[in-house]
Amino acid sequence: MDSEFLSLPSDLVLEVSKHLDLADAIHLLSTCRTLRECCTEKSFWIGALARVRQEQRHPIAVPLLQDLSALTLAELAEAGKRTNRLMRNWRSETPKPESVREIYVDLMADIVVIPGANLVITHGAGFVACWDIVRQCSVGCLVENGIMIESATFGEYGKVMLGATKRNSSCFDAVVVCVDYRNRAAVSISLLLQHTFAYPRRHSYQVSPVSVDANIARVVVTTLEPWNYTLLSVSLAGNEETRYGLMPAATRSIGVYGPPKTSIISSPHGPYFLRHMRDYGDIAHLSNSPGTPPTTTTTPLGTPNNSFQIKHFIPADPTADVVCITSGQFTVEFWPVQRDADAQLVFGDIYFVRRRPRRLIGVVAGSSGTYALVALHPGGSLDEAPLRLLRCVPGGALDYRDIRVPDKTLYAKEGQIALDDHLGLILSVRGDGRLRIASYA
Repeated sequence: MDSEFLSLPSDLVLEVSKHLDLADAIHLLSTCRTLRECCTEKSFWIGALARVRQEQRHPIAVPLLQDLSALTLAELAEAGKRTNRLMRNWRSETPKPESVREIYVDLMADIVVIPGANLVITHGAGFVACWDIVRQCSVGCLVENGIMIESATFGEYGKVMLGATKRNSSCFDAVVVCVDYRNRAAVSISLLLQHTFAYPRRHSYQVSPVSVDANIARVVVTTLEPWNYTLLSVSLAGNEETRYGLMPAATRSIGVYGPPKTSIISSPHGPYFLRHMRDYGDIAHLSNSPGTPPTTTTTPLGTPNNSFQIKHFIPADPTADVVCITSGQFTVEFWPVQRDADAQLVFGDIYFVRRRPRRLIGVVAGSSGTYALVALHPGGSLDEAPLRLLRCVPGGALDYRDIRVPDKTLYAKEGQIALDDHLGLILSVRGDGRLRIASYA
């Protein structure tokens, strides 16, 4: 180490270290006592973690939407070191888990991971629970007869808004459940809304999952062919709105089997409605101004793909891109979405991952939208489906890695696989309540 550099004032050394990437900064701190003093400054770790998220487009090992300045020095240092371990592992040619463990949760449950928090939400017919996977115990539960959770929205630190439905043969019900985990020892799970829309269920073919954003629950109803779309919305105060004709009707002649898959992306300027049309995507912007008709644009897809799911991710960093991930029988698509000068969403070039002859079983993605897991059909037992870790950075290369868990299986058939890309966890749950957790950091 250059003696002239070491003779610089400590505040100047700290300032220089703020311009290093995380791996170089951690290596620098291990070289001598003078530089290790940088570890005692919260600003060093805050700056290093912020650069990871903004410049290297990698999620950091803290809870989603966490204010970094609210963390202690020890918490920041641990987050920095874990983030560095995860980047080094996942960007290697053969990512390997550091550990694999099991805990037992609810029987016959699906899971929602709370990114970076070591908390998992389990849900099934009539119940929602929250589990601390470090302490291996339940920290909150709600029993509400008949509800079925369909979506999760992370709008602010410490809260998850769950969109749900309730059995109703004649109309559409929307239910909103709030999971407040700011007090990790006793998580609060409460029912915020249960609303029956004044819209008959007859003649409907498909209903989108209930989505919740900005205190509004939304459902898109697809009528019988030709496919027409109606948006049903209700605020937490109970104010209902119905919008007809979100975009031009579609028919089977376009080559999509059944109605095209749809999704809603929230925005402060009004939601966006996506429709996957095999060869192209339709995007309708619905203004917040009453009476304003939606504006529709079209994005070519390049490769025909009968999508069976669409997921979208809005990163906590407001300068990052929204990412839509769609998957079909053989293809995964990443749609980066940028905000223009008026904060409107503009869809960019689409990245493809094509896997033939094996078909895809499913795709799950981390909250950052940068990493996704693809489960491929193994040709034998679905419990042993091989996994691929995909990484997509808008404007950069799209790559994938084989990712396996030796000696123990992640259940791709019996339960749901989830990805926590903040902490580097892959989780899966079986019908008997066995939750398996593979850690890569």
